[in-house]
Parts: sequence; C-alpha cells; structure tokens
Amino acid sequence: MKKTVLVLGGNRFFGRHLTKSLLESGYEVTLLNRGQADDVFGNQVQRLKADRKRASELSAVIGKKSWDFVFDQICYTATEAKAICDLLSGQTKKVIFTSSQSIYDYGISLSEEIFDPFNYRFTKEVTADEDYSEAKRQSEAVFAKYTELNPVMVRMPFVVGNDDYTGRFAWHIERCEKGLPIYFSNENAKLGFIRSDFAGRALHQIMEADLKGPVNCTCPGDIRLSDFMTLIEKETGKSYIRASVSKEGENSPYGAKNDWTMNLKKLETSGISLPNLDSWISDLIREEYRKLHL
Repeated sequence: MKKTVLVLGGNRFFGRHLTKSLLESGYEVTLLNRGQADDVFGNQVQRLKADRKRASELSAVIGKKSWDFVFDQICYTATEAKAICDLLSGQTKKVIFTSSQSIYDYGISLSEEIFDPFNYRFTKEVTADEDYSEAKRQSEAVFAKYTELNPVMVRMPFVVGNDDYTGRFAWHIERCEKGLPIYFSNENAKLGFIRSDFAGRALHQIMEADLKGPVNCTCPGDIRLSDFMTLIEKETGKSYIRASVSKEGENSPYGAKNDWTMNLKKLETSGISLPNLDSWISDLIREEYRKLHL
C-alpha cells in the first residue's frame, strides 16, 4: 500500500519539485492550495481546494482525512500554524514545516541551537508583512508545541532557480546588463543559496530521515555578494554599476549587512548532502541571462 503525503502548497517553485520527487518515489500525493495555479501534475495527484488562512475552509476539506506525512510550505503566522496543527493532531505521523534562515540574526555557520522553538515564548503575534523573521519564529514555536506530530522545521536560505517567481536572482543580471545601479549595504557579505530542484528533493529526503526539530538546509559553499556580481559581470560582459547610497528600486533583495550563513552538520550527519553552490550557480546565471534575450 502506498504511503500518503499531503502538501500545503506544492503547485509552484520548489513545492512543485517536492511534489515531483514524491511522485517519482511512489507516494500518493494530495495538494492543498487555493487552486489558482496549474500544478502540471494532471491526474497524478489528488487535490483539496482551500485558503489556508481561513481555518473553516481548512477544516471543511481536511475533515477526518489522514496522511502518513504532511508538508506545510505556505505557513507564515502562528495562527496559521495552530490551525493546521489542531486539524492534523492524530491524523499524521510527521509534519515538515518549511521555515527560513530569516529566523537567525546575522552570523557565520549558524547552528540550529541558536534558536530553540521548543522554548520560545511570545506575547504578541505578528504577520509576515510586519516582521517576516519573527512571524517564522512564532510559527516554529507553535509547531514545536505539537510534539505528537513529530515536527521538523526546515530552515532554508534564499531559494533560487529558473522557476523563481520572485525574480530576485534575475533582477541582478538584468540591471547589470542594462547598466542600472545596484546598491549593496555590504557587498563583501557572504550568503547561502539553494536551488529550487535541490530544495524539493532535500525536503523529500528530510521527510524520510530520522530528523526532528529544526534542520538547516542549504547548498554547501557560501558566496560573497561581490563574487556573485563578478560571475554576472563575466556572463554579461559588463561591469555592474555600484550605487553609493540606498535608493528605492536600486537596493539589492540580497542586501545583507553582514555574513549570513548556516551550519549543515545536522543535515549532513543524517546522510543528506546537496551539490556545492560552485557547481551550479554559474550555469543558473547563464540560463537567466539567456532568458533576457529570448
């Protein structure tokens, strides 16, 4: 009998890669989302349609259904976390929540112990629009309370790929190509990245691994923003214009003030390894550059 998986989200970006990986491994997959985007999976998946921000809609479509595993790709507040956990209690073996590196302040080789969701307390809930980092911390803290769900909080850095709907990665290439200024608060800051297809497969592997609690998940090999731009300059054949002051429309979406990287010991000890950033980032820049000229 096939094992069953529910994915909240799962119809675009790395959620789509997760779904593809699960299907290729023989899992029976159900996608839960608003149904506003084609997930491309046709009759390979089952679908539940609901706005996860509306607890009543979630309750109506989930009911007494059960799954072996559940992924929550689209949780951004403590209220949303509590709503799904209340519904899933007793109806799944493990919940994997896609969290964010944003829960950490700046630092090098940040380990999971720096932020412990099992002992985190907050008095005032915030939304992602108000404070994205705190909203993710609060969401982790709520999942942590539901120990019977064996929660795993997967902390990812910037996710990139040629299917990145945010356009943040391509933004740098386009501005360099067009000779438009880019402002970095610190171009020597080191950052981590993970490619969308690797992110999807890693989530699948984390589901099957004996992992609990927070898990950092990124590609090894961090990169300085200055080196990132050097790779772009090499591809475009143009030097990027450095803006000297912050100005709306010119600020890099990767504009970290200081180094911001994660330690991968917990992930790698579990047997999960990801391709080094150096092995794919130049190819991705090349792909995005070509798209500008199609």
